[in-house]
Amino acid sequence: MSVVLLLAASAGAGPMDYPPAPRSGQSDVYHGRQVADPYRWLEALDSAEARAWIAAQNALARRYLDGLPARGFFAEQVRRLLCYERYGIPQHRRGRYVYTYNDGLAEQDSLWVGADPARPGRVLVDPLRVRADGTVSVAAYELSPDGDKLAYALSDGGSDWTTWHVMDVRSARELGEPLRGTKFTHVAWTGDSRGFFYSRYPASAAAYDDRRQVAIWYHALDSVQSKDRRIFAIEDHPTRNPYPQVTADGHYLIIRVEDGYQSNGIYYLDLRRAGAGVSRLLDRWDGRYDFLGNEGPVFFFHTTQGAAAGRIIAIDSRNPAPEQWREVVAEAPEAIEQASMAGGRLFVSYIVDVRSQVRVFGLDGKRLADVPLPGAGTTDGFEGLPGDTAVYFSYSDFATPRTIYRFDVSDSRAVPLRPPAAAAAAPEMVTRQAWVISRDGTRVP
Repeated sequence: MSVVLLLAASAGAGPMDYPPAPRSGQSDVYHGRQVADPYRWLEALDSAEARAWIAAQNALARRYLDGLPARGFFAEQVRRLLCYERYGIPQHRRGRYVYTYNDGLAEQDSLWVGADPARPGRVLVDPLRVRADGTVSVAAYELSPDGDKLAYALSDGGSDWTTWHVMDVRSARELGEPLRGTKFTHVAWTGDSRGFFYSRYPASAAAYDDRRQVAIWYHALDSVQSKDRRIFAIEDHPTRNPYPQVTADGHYLIIRVEDGYQSNGIYYLDLRRAGAGVSRLLDRWDGRYDFLGNEGPVFFFHTTQGAAAGRIIAIDSRNPAPEQWREVVAEAPEAIEQASMAGGRLFVSYIVDVRSQVRVFGLDGKRLADVPLPGAGTTDGFEGLPGDTAVYFSYSDFATPRTIYRFDVSDSRAVPLRPPAAAAAAPEMVTRQAWVISRDGTRVP
């Protein structure tokens, strides 16, 4: 509170000459009721009127903020604590590792590649080279199975709309034209690395229409987007959207059908069979199903079906009746926050007393180990391929910056790759977890 009062007082009292915001007579009728919308003109952000008003508002705020005597001191303290090197969880294919990197001062993370995630690599994609003002960012990326190509998505100004680009990793040369009309989609490379599946909104006049449903398309690297082939679309329900994922062996296209978050559907296509149709594996919308991986025709899922806290199941696609499902990891008292499948293991992250606990299981459901964590914090990652001998994850807590770790599958050891070196040491902190009993006797962690 004293800091807030200091900042407010230091600015001094004085008239705030706010720019006028004219009210128009704009109104609309919704469900038979007239609703006034006098500031509709401000939604036209590129109009001369809106631009002039925004500039005047910014100038007013700038005069006030720049007049705070303590502003420079606090800004420098925050800058010293937050401006340090940051690395993302590496993604790898065939001996190449791609990860995000920020030296602590850049407006946006860049993408780097190297042969060893513990050693410095080279920059592949720097959004600041696209636009120096820092308004373009990398939204997603995916290495091809052969490790030679990188598909990456750029977002402009924080928009959900993205454009997908493909780059040759060796030469850092762009391949073909950008793909447009996408939101919220990753790409799913085919096993031969010659192309990928992605979800795209339909074109409407000169733009793409996100009020309509996406369809899954296939893009060949030697082609242009206008020649892409539509693979699958939902035609029997107006609000469901399909998104693609290809199994690590390249044999199946997994189609995640979304309509909200509480439940979803799972369809699949056998890519080895020419002319094969899409099979509806899970279409009862009785829970959430997240595909983890496969062993041949057996698919593994993290699901809330029959288990509000989550469980892991295996479904043989040749005999998918619910009574034939195999429960691999049963529901526990703690909720599953995230699960993944890599290196012949299942990595299941639970929320235990408001912190992460990661348990490692065999594909037969046997509990093999717990991932050793340095404190009471949260984790992310553990993605990988069936033959991996190590997986990578991030860890952070209230007093620890986000750090990337390598977990060796064989000996269950977790080793930090490159611990972040903060520009200034944070004050010594002690994190302690406590419990309280409410008046009605409920124990609250």
